[in-house]
Amino acid sequence: MAYKETYTRAFNLIINRLMSFPTISGKCWAEGCFQHGKVGDFISLQSAPATEWQLSWVEEVQGERYLLKSAMTGELCWWGNIGITVLKKDEISMGFDWTDRQFKFRDKFCLAIKRNNDYSLTYGGVEFDGFKVKCNLRKRHDFADVAFSKIIEFDDFRKVKASQLNDFYLTTVEEQKPVTNK
Repeated sequence: MAYKETYTRAFNLIINRLMSFPTISGKCWAEGCFQHGKVGDFISLQSAPATEWQLSWVEEVQGERYLLKSAMTGELCWWGNIGITVLKKDEISMGFDWTDRQFKFRDKFCLAIKRNNDYSLTYGGVEFDGFKVKCNLRKRHDFADVAFSKIIEFDDFRKVKASQLNDFYLTTVEEQKPVTNK
């Protein structure tokens, strides 16, 4: 049986962001209600029963029908005769489209930083492009005009070992140590 991607952590991140900030500051995430969605939009269903597609990605549009990818499960389903609210996906959260495996890789990277931490470098983010990944370390405190950042790339994040992430961190720490003349 093939591995089935899951999106539980991304969904929880979305829910946390959507529910927390409007309550605190009256923030509105909607670009507009009852619009015609387009491929790539992140939407909330309106005038539809509560299902796992309540928050979804628009994968395809055929007239008034939408092929939606559930933010909760990643499952696809055609929907029609519904209202939608297009959400401001760029403002909701980073990582809201990551799979649980991608979150697990991010956790592994953060653990390598924590395990080897000398308090000079910290997590600077990860970027996924399919299975390729870029890992970024940045200086914790940098008052330079251009902050220090170092990136390493891997072809397949699923095959990266913790030792490779540890080596990246430790090598970067050594490169950052000031050269002293004796």
